[in-house]
Amino acid sequence: MVISIKALPVIVILLAAARLGPRAQSPLAALPSDGGPHIARIKALDDNSWLELGPPAPDPKWGRARGRSWTSEMPLAPELRGAFLRGEGQHGYTKPDGHYMDDLWFYDINAHRWICCYPGAPTKTVRLQINTDGFEATQDGDLVPVAQQVHGYEINTYDADGKRLMMMPNTHPYWEKPIPQRKEMAPDGFNKWDLCERPFGTRVLWLKARGGRTEWLGISSQVTSGSLKTPTHF
Repeated sequence: MVISIKALPVIVILLAAARLGPRAQSPLAALPSDGGPHIARIKALDDNSWLELGPPAPDPKWGRARGRSWTSEMPLAPELRGAFLRGEGQHGYTKPDGHYMDDLWFYDINAHRWICCYPGAPTKTVRLQINTDGFEATQDGDLVPVAQQVHGYEINTYDADGKRLMMMPNTHPYWEKPIPQRKEMAPDGFNKWDLCERPFGTRVLWLKARGGRTEWLGISSQVTSGSLKTPTHF
């Protein structure tokens, strides 16, 4: 079923072993990990008991995932033995490494570690274009979701049958200061409030396994919004 909502275009993310941004091997390709010694300790727990594991090991390149307000759920991917973390915390925040906090992380249960699936948009250098479907993409055609969720709330979920993560958009204009060049892509007649309430490049996002890579994918029907045709997915 396809539903059109005037103020809420949607994105799709296909996830599991696909690609994010530039084409590269997925950090999730080798999952599930072998179970670490903590797994046996968890299985040996008595009812109504707890086990302090300490902080998860950091991603070797991007470190640890940051805590984020108003993001109360981490969707579980059973076959990968882990859960996803998505959604900004502080409004319009640029991390010390220069990436916007629209990142995507995976907690590997078996290895008790963080895996960075996508570090976020590089605020100083990100340069995208609007593709023929109305999505923000690189010149190579890879979709790059910028500032799609001001918070994660309960709007991310995992389809265990289709083996894909779905992210609903929750957009805002807080990106305007750290990523001003994004406005250059906006079609004529769109102002910053249009970009917040009826943004270009914002759709339901799916993330799915694709030959060892991880990629954002958009599948759409067309609905006209202003001077731009924006795909909307539900």
